[in-house]
Amino acid sequence: LHSFPTRRSSDLSGGLGERWETMRIALKFYSCVGSNHTTLDAIRTIQARRPFKADEIAKIVVHGSKATAEHVGWPYEPQGLTSAQMNLPFCVGTLLVEGDVFVDQFSDEVVTDPRRIAIARKVVVEHDPAITARGAKFRHMVRVELHFTDGSRQDETVEAPRGSEHSFASEADVVEKFEKLAAKALPRRGVRSGRWRPSCAAASWSATLPSASACWSRASVGCRSGPSGWTTRWS
Repeated sequence: LHSFPTRRSSDLSGGLGERWETMRIALKFYSCVGSNHTTLDAIRTIQARRPFKADEIAKIVVHGSKATAEHVGWPYEPQGLTSAQMNLPFCVGTLLVEGDVFVDQFSDEVVTDPRRIAIARKVVVEHDPAITARGAKFRHMVRVELHFTDGSRQDETVEAPRGSEHSFASEADVVEKFEKLAAKALPRRGVRSGRWRPSCAAASWSATLPSASACWSRASVGCRSGPSGWTTRWS
């Protein structure tokens, strides 16, 4: 309140027990800057619709907001790992070469990967004033054009990144991310069997959210059925 004198103390308790900030927290499914996620989602959607290999790509054009074009759309040059994760063309190359853009796909060594760089050279990021005009809510919106070597083309528009409050992730997406990360620290067999995996009925979260302490106390004694909208499978 000292930092923001225009705020009132009532702001701290407004909607307490009714408004859940959890539903406004974004989940990231790629290990890169958030501005890149909509383009990666668009390419995944196109690839599911029209399977293709990386060498079939002639050009990729990404139409986005001014923020996207300026912050992540520069021509890629190897300048370190952080720069690689920030750069949209390089992340597109990573997706098409590696099949994912997650923790395992990044290390100091990959920033000079010639296969990724070759695809990055085919990616053009262009400012679309119409997208910028839609305001901050649509700052990550993109319209992606995939041009293939056979002359065909596929387009896909994504307004918000998967996992954001405007595009909720599915339970399958959340579980997949958990398993990828948990496998680094827990026995892989237990992770994949679901032994260590919490399962949450995400669609019901907004209706009823148990307290964290209640959830963990149930989980710690091996409870397999929590309150409505929340199920635990821990053992």
